[in-house]
Amino acid sequence: MATTLWQDSYRILGHENPLITYILSEERISKVSDILYAKSDEVLLYRVSDVKWRQSIWQRLFDVGTVLIYTSDPLKPRLKLCNVKDSNRVKDMIYDRVEEDKISRGMIFIDGDYMEEFK
Repeated sequence: MATTLWQDSYRILGHENPLITYILSEERISKVSDILYAKSDEVLLYRVSDVKWRQSIWQRLFDVGTVLIYTSDPLKPRLKLCNVKDSNRVKDMIYDRVEEDKISRGMIFIDGDYMEEFK
């Protein structure tokens, strides 16, 4: 079982909504929804190509924001983490963990793209 590095819930007016949960582990990031039926969207960290952050004026009032995760996965090109607390810090945490995961897998950065190192 992977270690959970961060976990938060979708927030409405600053209050947690346990029906949508976001989880960052050592190898993946997950969005677990349990509204009408349970489902989980997961992205392996080494597939993440970019992490962006945005915060509307309304989100600022409640210290939440949106983290957008872009991936090289054709089935899941984007994962959106909406209304998470301390979203800019979360974006940095995800970015750092992505870099660590790519380094541990022996992936290198060449001309703007990550390439797997041939051994």
